[in-house]
Amino acid sequence: MKKIITLIGLQLFFLLLSVSQLQAVNDNAVKYVWKAGIARTVITPQSSIWMAGYSSRTSPSEGKLHDLWAKAVALEDAQGRRSILITMDLLGVPKDFSDEVRSRINRKYGLDYSQIILSSSHTHTG
Repeated sequence: MKKIITLIGLQLFFLLLSVSQLQAVNDNAVKYVWKAGIARTVITPQSSIWMAGYSSRTSPSEGKLHDLWAKAVALEDAQGRRSILITMDLLGVPKDFSDEVRSRINRKYGLDYSQIILSSSHTHTG
């Protein structure tokens, strides 16, 4: 029990320390402005499909418990440098798909491939 209380006490200490650091950051917030934007969309297939990940599957998917999502966060620092992180509830992201997404983002928003990260959650249910 004493270990649990000590652990909780340490967590509270670090929480308070981080809050005090946030106040220090807020005092300088006018000098260092970052912009952020977020977006998400459901990517759950509308019909039954074969899923990857298990070699012993004998049939396509049967319904759903939860939606699958694609989510993005775009960041811009005070100097105007931008980047975007996109994550998808998929087993993986094929290179040709990644290249196409990055190419479209490049054409529409002028972001270089090095400014775009695509990631998958590696779910075996999507």
